[in-house]
Amino acid sequence: MENKPPLEDSGAHGDLVDLSTNYSEHETRLGMAEHERNRLAEITAALQKIEDGTYGICSACGQEIPEARLNAMPTAKLCLNCQSKQEAHY
Repeated sequence: MENKPPLEDSGAHGDLVDLSTNYSEHETRLGMAEHERNRLAEITAALQKIEDGTYGICSACGQEIPEARLNAMPTAKLCLNCQSKQEAHY
């Protein structure tokens, strides 16, 4: 007579794998949704700056952000100098 694991044990393992996969996929979707919300907030802030007439002005030093930087990153809030300083603190 063979010793086989009970059927419910092998099914439980499969269920745990499925739950783990579902949880991982859910976490990935949540992370993507958060990224999209943040991106939308950045775009909304840039549009508001256009309306206010402050688009392209560095939030830290008040200098004009170069057009090349704005073309590369339309939601930029800081000039390259201030961005570099901020990143150096992290």
